[in-house]
Amino acid sequence: MKSSRVEDFAKRGAFPLCPTQNGLMFVPLTSKLSFSSQLKDIDIVLHKATDEILSIEENRLTFTHNMQELQRYLEHHKDFCVVDPLSNIYRLLDRVEIQKVLLGLEELNTEGSYLIRGANFFES
Repeated sequence: MKSSRVEDFAKRGAFPLCPTQNGLMFVPLTSKLSFSSQLKDIDIVLHKATDEILSIEENRLTFTHNMQELQRYLEHHKDFCVVDPLSNIYRLLDRVEIQKVLLGLEELNTEGSYLIRGANFFES
């Protein structure tokens, strides 16, 4: 995640930067150390891979060096828990695909709950 995003989360109290009663704590990864050394003490990774995309060519994403290092680590540690695996990222870039997924969730909409819907967009 970009440092500005981490700062925003901290300001809003979105993630605990100090251990909670349950021992939960948000630890931003840094590019100053190898990811493998940082991830050995981490239970789950929450990423913002879309911030780390360098290019998109022929349905193939090229990520920054840091994200490539994370990808390699995850390929060698298949049991590591990642919120939204990197292989799912391309679908998130296509609003038509997002709309299809969200339309499939409409049946979950019930009175008195939050509404699930896709963002407005134009398909040409």
